[in-house]
Amino acid sequence: MVNVFEQEDIMNTLKHMHKWFNDGLINPDAATTDQGPKWCVVSSGQGFPGAEVSWATGRGKDVYAEPFAGPLYSTTSILGSVNAISASSKYKTEALKYLEFVNTDETMRNMFAYGIEGTDFSKNEDGTITRTENCYSPATYSQATYFTLYPVAPNAADQWDKVEEWNETAESSVLLGFNFDRTNVETEIANCSLIMSRYDKELYTGTRDPEEAVPALYEELEKAGLETIREEYQKQIDEWLASK
Repeated sequence: MVNVFEQEDIMNTLKHMHKWFNDGLINPDAATTDQGPKWCVVSSGQGFPGAEVSWATGRGKDVYAEPFAGPLYSTTSILGSVNAISASSKYKTEALKYLEFVNTDETMRNMFAYGIEGTDFSKNEDGTITRTENCYSPATYSQATYFTLYPVAPNAADQWDKVEEWNETAESSVLLGFNFDRTNVETEIANCSLIMSRYDKELYTGTRDPEEAVPALYEELEKAGLETIREEYQKQIDEWLASK
């Protein structure tokens, strides 16, 4: 368990952001403004095959994506894709039947996601669909698998095949399955979070020189219990690894 600000690649990124700030490429008020832009010229996020097409459609701008890392399975990413049935549910059997149904029946899966064919969407010859204006539009990611969905034009017809291949080649984090218990260091985490809130925007927007800001930040974090947090993390990781 290490401090990310001691890592060379992180410092290089912060230095690069500071250079962009000094070159006038970053809004000089970026660290203090509470008004977001209509759209971001440069942004980062969790990508996938075909993501740039979806982002471009939503933003009305051409989008170019460059993979930075991954694909990687982590505890967080796995939990974000889990369908579960509450232990207190009175309808566990029915809920399980529903999950099986919506994840295996292609027609019903697409109806849940897109609505009624001919009313909410129309099929294209290449296997994609085109959605109508003001159509039924739920959060499809919260419903069931993507791999039986019709891709939405202008996405490629094999979009979900590519995503499935991408998933199958993903590596697993060495800490996949580990969950940190904050109980013993709640106070230290709260204190360090407060300190980070005074530095993060200026560092991440390039406003402050990381050569000056990071040592000052690190000194405050050390006094607030950063090392105690690191030791607790390392202790729990060691115990978790030993139990596997």
